Amino acid sequence: MGVKEKPIVKELEQILGQLMPLKHFMVTAFARNAFFLLIKACGWEKPAEIIIPAFTCPVIKYTVEAANAVPIPVDAEENGLNIDPELIKKAITANTRAIYVVHTYGNPAQIQKICSIAREHGLVVIEDLAHSLFTAWQGEQLGICGDYAILSFTKEIIDFEGGAIATNNSEVYQKMLALREEYQQKKKFSLGWLIDSYVRLIGSWWESGFSRSALNFMRFNDWINEVVYKGSYGIRIDHSQFHASAMGSRLALLQLRGLQQKKSKPGPDWYEACYLSGEGSPPATPYNIKLIPEPDVFIRRHSFRTWHNPYEIGFYPRADSLFQQLRIFSRMKTYSRESDQVVPETQ
Repeated sequence: MGVKEKPIVKELEQILGQLMPLKHFMVTAFARNAFFLLIKACGWEKPAEIIIPAFTCPVIKYTVEAANAVPIPVDAEENGLNIDPELIKKAITANTRAIYVVHTYGNPAQIQKICSIAREHGLVVIEDLAHSLFTAWQGEQLGICGDYAILSFTKEIIDFEGGAIATNNSEVYQKMLALREEYQQKKKFSLGWLIDSYVRLIGSWWESGFSRSALNFMRFNDWINEVVYKGSYGIRIDHSQFHASAMGSRLALLQLRGLQQKKSKPGPDWYEACYLSGEGSPPATPYNIKLIPEPDVFIRRHSFRTWHNPYEIGFYPRADSLFQQLRIFSRMKTYSRESDQVVPETQ
């Protein structure tokens, strides 16, 4: 017997439909669960390959593996943070089924170019909007160029859970709905659930505004990751999280309108970052990253890396350098393109 979707969750899906020009929205407790359902609904089983960024949250790699597909990491642009389109071309094989694109820290990837490559090879494009929800770039809202958009409600707003997948593909959407009922298991209260919720709530508090108050708790999160999860972040597909809770959905609803209003002006947010040493090449101000060239002690102590490198050093040199050296310090208010210089997207 399936789990009845709560009215507040349906309301959240309807609001998302008003804020983004896509036909179908399915809310889950974790964004990773939505991605997992997509892989299963599309029938991408080994040896099917999904190209992913080498420099990104390790949850993407682990989700692909959990769904029994093969993640193919591709290194970042030499002067940016996002997946390199030229390296994508070299990574495509007869087994490739999709390209997963993350707009890292709100920096728009070369999505038009990537979609063009995908069309040439008959591949699906999945856009990750965790850091770029409701962001417009070059006159177009991010998330609508690809075939699917993955949304997260624990990055730019404060919540302990929440993710969604959006698409215009009715057939795959219906398959995902059916699979959600098949995979969903009964939720059970546990110490692990409390720890996960705490870690995600603190992480979303920090990432939604890069609050210095939250930073001390983030350092405790890092300790939990090392001691409790042995460096893995406790990343897994939790089968009790295919349906979102009423509380998490209500928290998301309370903040989504405000986030959309905040981003009503064109252009993404500015992020301030520092590069800790001279090893490797720092980002050459890609799009909207303001690099602090010589961070002082205060900035070093109040900046933070959000991801740890899940790969053996040497395979993805650009990503290795970014994992090791790049620290995010703050995110500034949305700016207007009329008053600020923006590096144009490479076509």
